[in-house]
Amino acid sequence: MLHTGLRVLMLSIVDPDIRRGGAWTVTRGLVEWLRGAPWNADLSVIAPEPHWPGLRQAASVVAAPWTGVPAKVRFLRSRSYRRQVREALDRAAFDLLIVNGSDLLWCLDEAPRACRTLAIVHNREAHVYGDQVAATFPHAGLLRRWLLRDCARLDAFERARLGSVRAAVYLSGSEGAECAREMPGLEHIVLPPQFAEPPQRIAKPPSGRLDVGFLANFTWWPNLDGARWLVDNVLDRVDGDVRVHLFGQSSRDVVRGIRA
Repeated sequence: MLHTGLRVLMLSIVDPDIRRGGAWTVTRGLVEWLRGAPWNADLSVIAPEPHWPGLRQAASVVAAPWTGVPAKVRFLRSRSYRRQVREALDRAAFDLLIVNGSDLLWCLDEAPRACRTLAIVHNREAHVYGDQVAATFPHAGLLRRWLLRDCARLDAFERARLGSVRAAVYLSGSEGAECAREMPGLEHIVLPPQFAEPPQRIAKPPSGRLDVGFLANFTWWPNLDGARWLVDNVLDRVDGDVRVHLFGQSSRDVVRGIRA
């Protein structure tokens, strides 16, 4: 008898068919893992496609205090995406609903109570948001206070919604340990990113030079800060001939913006 596997719906912050950044790498690995043996999942993926993202992002920040909905949540909670989720859940009964990314945990409101749910936590988004606010606005001010209050709303949202899922997968060991302390009743595992494609090894002729490769999406501020930190705080302390090669989206802009 042919084993058809689980019927799974994944609501994802990124489209696994579009190569874009670290979230795509993680998502693509999960998709391949679920579709392969032993799961052989019949997997459907729905990802939001925000229109006018810059304008929508600003509107979400402004509206957050009046609606009580954190800006990062509101950004992806569009009418069109909610309709897609509802239609998918109405068309078929799924064995498992995967929420791939904490920003989409609001989708649990649309799920039947009996549906098994699994959250993939790429990051504790409130932590990332708070670090971004602190780095962008290091001094006290109205905008900093506004954003930090929104960050607190996001933290409360994440805690509440993670408490309502059946289980969670964390990519970070430290965040998995934090989950165990804060939500001891939530079943969870730490699963490092799964890579759908084997890494390619490039033969390098022997030399006295150390070449370091840095592959990242440099439009995302933590990667940009990391590149600057590497150049400004590490390279000067390393002896010998060391060269850093940046690869990825906007890597050329990074080279122009940091000290050579």
